[in-house]
Amino acid sequence: MNKEIYNTIKKYDKIVIFRHEYADPDALGSQFGLKQLILNNFTGKSVYAVGDNVKTLNGVLFPMMDECDDETIKESLVIILDTANTQRISDKRYDLGKEIIKIDHHPIIEQYGTYNYVDEKICATSFFIARLAYELELMISPATATYLYAGIVGDTGRFLHNNTTARVMDMASKLIHDKADIQAVYNAMYSRSIDEVRLTGFILDNFKMYSDHLAYYILEVADYEGIGVEFEKAKEYINTLANIDGVKIWVSATFNKKTNFYHISIRSKNIIINDVAQAFGGGGHQFASGVKTSSLERFKLILAALNEKI
Repeated sequence: MNKEIYNTIKKYDKIVIFRHEYADPDALGSQFGLKQLILNNFTGKSVYAVGDNVKTLNGVLFPMMDECDDETIKESLVIILDTANTQRISDKRYDLGKEIIKIDHHPIIEQYGTYNYVDEKICATSFFIARLAYELELMISPATATYLYAGIVGDTGRFLHNNTTARVMDMASKLIHDKADIQAVYNAMYSRSIDEVRLTGFILDNFKMYSDHLAYYILEVADYEGIGVEFEKAKEYINTLANIDGVKIWVSATFNKKTNFYHISIRSKNIIINDVAQAFGGGGHQFASGVKTSSLERFKLILAALNEKI
């Protein structure tokens, strides 16, 4: 598998790397980690990382996204990372490429592209890229190590989630050995402004219990913008409810005025919830999934279905 990916990359002078919309640290970490890995280990290649910029991450921990015209994509190998289905790809021009490689760790919703490499047993797509690099004995720069470490940290919740294994810790150790800037990662991903701390307080003051074991909150635009927080950051606060004794599933619904959808995040300790997300048009991992809906009535149906799981 790794050799197949390597040989396909080797064939192309131009490579465009895509990932999912509203990118998280794993999407960006795997994207920029792979870009830097290719630039450091192949000569004469042009590599572009495309998609929407994330205000809280691009220009802070990761570079700004690249500009890339249609003609360049038409001449390129397209690599799509951390994205289970084409609907979620940030830049819709992915299908202009000559060939497509899909690399992911989410449960398979849609097989697309020329080559599909999906490993549902690993914690993050950044882990996949790091594993590929070490198994092929490629040169890993401090920048590559930092990006990939950030992706692993993001999808393991600072190594607190149950997808943290001995293999994950061993990989983190290797990346630190290769000079991943762990202080920069934690400063960028986990520092909070005063307004963000106030948003945490708002959530704790206003969350509700659907049942004894299901907690949820709703954030309208006026709620988070009134405090001084933008949507890109506000949607990340789901784990504010993670450690409440007795709560087995916790859910958030954050309204995005640009899309007119509530972005629903679903988390659980040990109850599989991605089947519920898929039933309502979303998806994700067994214990961490998401859905988009335009209706709070539909959100109530999701809560009812999750309560049935409990």
